[in-house]
Amino acid sequence: MESLEDYRHDLIEQVKNYGQEEELFDQDAFFDVACNILRDNEVIAEFMPSPYRHGEGTSHFMTVDGYDFSSYDQDESIVIIGCDGGYSLRQNQEMPTIQTSEYKKNLTGMRNFVLASLKGTVLSQMEESSEAYGLAQFIHEIKTTFVDSACTSSPIESLPDAMPQCSLCRIFILRQKGEGNQHRSTSMGFSTFT
Repeated sequence: MESLEDYRHDLIEQVKNYGQEEELFDQDAFFDVACNILRDNEVIAEFMPSPYRHGEGTSHFMTVDGYDFSSYDQDESIVIIGCDGGYSLRQNQEMPTIQTSEYKKNLTGMRNFVLASLKGTVLSQMEESSEAYGLAQFIHEIKTTFVDSACTSSPIESLPDAMPQCSLCRIFILRQKGEGNQHRSTSMGFSTFT
């Protein structure tokens, strides 16, 4: 049985190799590899990178890294994906963890992006040719998830609006326990807000 440390080591190696093959920075490679893992485990169906960060350190901080557009035809919703921005800093640490405050900051940034998109105020701050600009124009109803590279085996408590945590380490633990996708949707389900 594979240990969490072995899984994390293999994941880091996979991200490194993928980044070299695709000529991507570590963070971009992590996003692609993480989203492929989420897709393979049926947490998301597809994904499209759409990186945008604005106003970090302010109350108007906005962030989005990508989205899953596959459910739009069924219920006009889009899954917004935020990605742990600390991958490059943490990849050489033994078993890093993510702080609740950092997690909440990113979820708030995702929420701010969605709200500014619904109001149309974010468009004036973006380049029209960017993927994030197209996403901001397209938003109707949003589901959010945050991907982290830290080793958090259980959901972080007291999150705003009961937003989900989607830790790759949590997926590993669920796979090791042999739990099916029905458990995954409960423990890593999506929250909807408008």
